[in-house]
Amino acid sequence: MHFLDTILENLSTGVLLISAEGRFLAINPSAEALLKKEARTVLLQSFWDHFPDELFGFSMKEALKTPLNERPLQIFFQKQWIRITPHAYTDGPCNSGLLFFLEDMTQLYKLRQVKERASRLEELGTRHAALAHDLKNPLAGIRGYSMMLQQELEHTPWKSMAGEIAAGTLRLEELLHRTLAFVKPSPSNWKKTQMNALLQKSFALVSRDPRWKKSFLFEEHIPTEPIYAQTNPLLLERALCNIYLNGLQAMQPGGTLCLRLWQQASSCLITISDTGHGMSEKQQGEIFLPFFTTRSEGFGLGLAEVKKIVREHGGKIDVRSHVGKGTTFSVTLPLDGSL
Repeated sequence: MHFLDTILENLSTGVLLISAEGRFLAINPSAEALLKKEARTVLLQSFWDHFPDELFGFSMKEALKTPLNERPLQIFFQKQWIRITPHAYTDGPCNSGLLFFLEDMTQLYKLRQVKERASRLEELGTRHAALAHDLKNPLAGIRGYSMMLQQELEHTPWKSMAGEIAAGTLRLEELLHRTLAFVKPSPSNWKKTQMNALLQKSFALVSRDPRWKKSFLFEEHIPTEPIYAQTNPLLLERALCNIYLNGLQAMQPGGTLCLRLWQQASSCLITISDTGHGMSEKQQGEIFLPFFTTRSEGFGLGLAEVKKIVREHGGKIDVRSHVGKGTTFSVTLPLDGSL
């Protein structure tokens, strides 16, 4: 019995045993973690004192009375995807109930979502590239004719309308240019780069900019010990500046933009934090999607381009944000020689 207890204690799959009367007879540590309940608080107590009857997608009361369909089910509980496999349990004529195996499927679901999203983005990129090429010449023609109209209507009330047409086509041409730049492969100008210097240089571009330096505080925490990585310096600098600008645009005057760099084993970690308005969980899940923007004047390609550049460097980017408190972007890149 001690051997069986040891197996249950160390099993990564959650095990839950419910008696015919609906009482908890066994719950191992993995099931405790998934259901957010400790064994000492639930053992020998009624299932319904702690959970709703249909927690597992079916009525527990009915399942204990009638034959059970022993097929796996998925539920979303406490921000986790859990696969539940139920089995009828019998140990003699007077001892029966239900045995449940619980598996955490959250990471698998996330990986599937990432794969599906990458597939959709690849298809979207191909279609946008074709569309951009098709629209490029007609837009140039419209802009040319609108500029001619401006000259023809020099002394009439219609001149401003022709100017608006020209300005609109310029904005569309800029969007097409950025779309084409986003979907095509980046140039492979890789070199051994001292990250300390690259970050100091990129941060100086915004911290010394007259548009920002009088309105915001800038904090820089960069070690003196050199940290090296294989990068395309121009691309990485562009990505970092995009994150800086995103933070500055999210803050009110008086806010603080903070840059940190440190080394972790075989990688370097860059964090960029702001004290802006923050983002909801939904927004955090969408900010790296092409054409997602919360600003009326934005194209929504900035952070999508950032993620593309970071991935091309063999790295990853994460975001943590709290509404009303601010946002932190974390960029992890492999050190030189570990690509």
